[in-house]
This record gives sequence, C-alpha cells and structure tokens, in this order.
Amino acid sequence: MHDTLAIRGRLRIISHGEDRVLSPAEVEREVFDGRAQVEYENHNLIVNNGLAAIAKFLGGAAGSPTVGGLGVASIADLVVNRMELGNAVSPPVVAATDIVSVVSLVYVPQLLVGYPTAYSIRFSGIVRHSEMNGTTFTEESLKMANGVVFAKVNGFAVLKQASEAKQFDHEIVLARA
Repeated sequence: MHDTLAIRGRLRIISHGEDRVLSPAEVEREVFDGRAQVEYENHNLIVNNGLAAIAKFLGGAAGSPTVGGLGVASIADLVVNRMELGNAVSPPVVAATDIVSVVSLVYVPQLLVGYPTAYSIRFSGIVRHSEMNGTTFTEESLKMANGVVFAKVNGFAVLKQASEAKQFDHEIVLARA
C-alpha cells in the first residue's frame, strides 16, 4: 500500500465587527450568532513555484536550487511571509504556471500565521474598518520571502465597507489522499 500526499488550500473571507483577526473558534461562534458572515470560501491553487518551494524546503535547500528562476540561498527564502490583495476588474483564471501574484495590487495586510491542526497552516490578514472602504477585492495571493508566488485565488468579488472588517484566511492542508 502506498500513501499519496495531497496538498490543498482554501481561501475564506469573513466580514465581522472586530479590527483584529478572529481565531477559528471565534469565527464559528460569530457566524453562528449572526455577528459575522462568510462572504467567500473556495479552494486555491498552489502554483508550480509553490510546489517547487515545498520540495526545496524538504531538501533543506541543499545544493543550488532555484524556485521561480531565483536562487534559493536558504530555507528562509521559501517562507510565506506576504499576502497580497488586488482589485482587478477581470483577473485572468488562475493557472498552475502563474508567476504574477495579483494583477492589481491594492493592499498588503499584516500576515498572521496559525496552525489549526498538526497538518495545516493558516495565513490570516485583516482589512480594518478604516481601511480600503469602497474597494471590491477580486484577487488574493501568498508570496514567499524571495518574492515568488506560492498560491493564488481569484474569481470572487467582495466589497469592503466602513461598517466592517474583512478577514482573509488562507489555509494550506497536508493530508493523505
């Protein structure tokens, strides 16, 4: 019997009244109580450079590896450390070969990292009440420290209003297929 590893991701956008990132339990409670709303939830695409980064990371970046045409000097280059949000009117369909994060960059939230399970990681960003009001977000991506795109989602349209904060939770799950 052979195990197959599956790497899946999803983006969840939540509107709520706090100017901070809510924990998964807080999100569920706030949604249940009607104080928060899940506005978008769908799978992402870990692009080819993201898959290459995972392989190089597992190898400790030994030798002279490259990811996205850039040399990898250390494992630190492969760490996801940035979320980018865009508002392109018609962003192209995400493809495995994508090397561009978002077409129309409008906001980079502070990135918080959490581990919901032993086999998953969640990158969360918040757009506070006072930020980006009137903007319709249509694209999101995660980038590594070396500037290469790791994962990407688009095809949604979420309007940011002054009465709410928007929380972007991008989760990557490792599982046996």
